[in-house]
Amino acid sequence: MILMLVYCNGGDLQAHLDVSPCMDDANIIELLTQLASAFGYMEQYCITHQDIKPANIMLHENGYAKVQYKLTGFGLARKLQIEDTAATQPGTPCYMAPEISGKCAVRYVCACVPLPW
Repeated sequence: MILMLVYCNGGDLQAHLDVSPCMDDANIIELLTQLASAFGYMEQYCITHQDIKPANIMLHENGYAKVQYKLTGFGLARKLQIEDTAATQPGTPCYMAPEISGKCAVRYVCACVPLPW
């Protein structure tokens, strides 16, 4: 088996925020746009990440003006099933996913999994 990974030369977002806690508006918009794209892709396959935090967002600076943000840390990710509940609490508490905290679990599961009725 051969495993190929993308090299992200910019480190993780947490390291950047530790040095400079402020991001300019253009970078924030780009970050949120790219993360929304990743979330949309995961939602298509009913995948819940369960540990989204700055340390799990890598930066790739490819020489162009735009930085690419890569979502990593899928060790706790899983595919949602219709019988899933918010009984388990994996992840980093300060960054707990809303579908795990129970605030939107029903909506999220209903959007991802066909209901039996």
